[in-house]
Amino acid sequence: MLLSLLIALSGVVAYTESVVVLDTVAEGVDLRHTFRLWNIGQDTLWILKAEADCGCTVAEISDSSLAPGETARVVMVFHTENFPGPFVRHLWVHTSDSARPVVTFRMQGYVRARPSPVLYLPKRWIRAGRLPVGEEQTLSVALENRGVRDLVIRNVSFKDSALSLVTSLPLRVPPGGRDSLVFRLKARRKGLFQALVEIHSNDRYRPVQFVNIQARFYPEEKTNPSSKQGGSP
Repeated sequence: MLLSLLIALSGVVAYTESVVVLDTVAEGVDLRHTFRLWNIGQDTLWILKAEADCGCTVAEISDSSLAPGETARVVMVFHTENFPGPFVRHLWVHTSDSARPVVTFRMQGYVRARPSPVLYLPKRWIRAGRLPVGEEQTLSVALENRGVRDLVIRNVSFKDSALSLVTSLPLRVPPGGRDSLVFRLKARRKGLFQALVEIHSNDRYRPVQFVNIQARFYPEEKTNPSSKQGGSP
């Protein structure tokens, strides 16, 4: 009886909608939906705070205190940039209602990805074979653009000085186009050579991809002078 009386004399939160399913939108659009909650109790209802499950989602609340019978608007805003694909976002609104201290709102839908170039590397492991120390060899790393916008190779990095890039950057490849990165490999000392090449592009989903280049350097064979035949002149 006492508990029922205390609840009746306090703010009591109520709402009609807690889940919304939205239409497909293009990436970059800010999705907004207004939920409503109101006070059906006998005293002031306080909205203490709102928390989202992602930094991409925020809440805009019209009032922090509701007198009996008053309504507040809770606007849930989802910033879709960099979040393509299906999504489910939650918002937790904390109130002074002791019987229901947290109200959960949910927004879900689908974000259509922004068009992007797609870097495809047919071969990620290049074996250059055997190369005599002191000689050079030219290598090509083939690449394709399987996206719908121009692919731009912005930077190519590697650590071994035996390898150098011949192709000028940036390299631009149209949608559906093919090109290659040309390298010069110089055998400096005998042994196994291996370099991990980082290819940086504007492919938004895989902006850095790798190619492994391997070769074996061997010392150049020296020709021994032919021995003279013995005998008396």
